Amino acid sequence: MPEFARIQDWHDYINQCRQENKSLDGVTLFNLRKECYSKIEKHLNRSLIIYATKIVAVNVPNYIDIGDVDGFTDLVNSISKEKKEIAVMIHSPGGFPDATERIVNILRNRFDDVIYLIPHSAYSAATMLAMSGNKIIFHPSAAIGPIDPQIGGIPARTFKRGFEKIKQKIVEEGPKSLPVYIPLLEKYSIELLELCDDAEKLSKELVSNWLEQYMFSNSKDKKNNERIKKIVDY
Repeated sequence: MPEFARIQDWHDYINQCRQENKSLDGVTLFNLRKECYSKIEKHLNRSLIIYATKIVAVNVPNYIDIGDVDGFTDLVNSISKEKKEIAVMIHSPGGFPDATERIVNILRNRFDDVIYLIPHSAYSAATMLAMSGNKIIFHPSAAIGPIDPQIGGIPARTFKRGFEKIKQKIVEEGPKSLPVYIPLLEKYSIELLELCDDAEKLSKELVSNWLEQYMFSNSKDKKNNERIKKIVDY
């Protein structure tokens, strides 16, 4: 089989295997993944945790939630207590900030140094998770951010933008337009909007604290504060 470490893109690797008539059955691919993970652990000289979910064409919940806390707890407990460094590979559309906070606490209470690896995509709360690390390593085509949290798998900003657009339309068109927009407004309860505001506030607060405490811990100047603010407001 072609050397996976020398190929930049997974699809290129698959195509090259097909051109060489190499087997691509499930067992072969599983063993390949295990081999790749072992090489990453050897290269970084630390254990590797994988958190990956399917992002597109998904029929089941794929976002970070409280259920993931148990998984991280089990994985962390399986690692020798003598090891104080860890790497975490993330591929996720994001999720809930409170669940992310608990995952960060699990990792940070156990490890002194955390590196996050992003091979493709880490959005929303997954970006938050990465911001709690001492370092982030990206694939050249990887993408992250912004840190907007999700409510039921939908970004909080999406709810708020929808409400603001309807409100602006009513202001522009006057009271006569109310019957048209009332069915839409009924989808946005005050409780939902407050939940979105609280989630956004918590996300910014958590990321600001994590960046200051870990990634930018060696820099205390004014530019550092400006850098943190730019990241959380993105």
